[in-house]
Amino acid sequence: MRCRQCARLISDSLDRNLGIMEKCKMFAHLTCCSDCTHFRDNLKLLRKLVHEYVPSDGRQNTP
Repeated sequence: MRCRQCARLISDSLDRNLGIMEKCKMFAHLTCCSDCTHFRDNLKLLRKLVHEYVPSDGRQNTP
């Protein structure tokens, strides 16, 4: 699997459940690619921060 394909699966995994083969391929790639692992970690952090800043009711939290 190439990094571009893995990045797509990482992004997709935030929005939908991946199939077993997709998960296996993605995790196999992540075990040997630190760039994709960092990409995944950064996306998870970004998603967490966005959810903290904009709660589910849609109103912004002001600092």
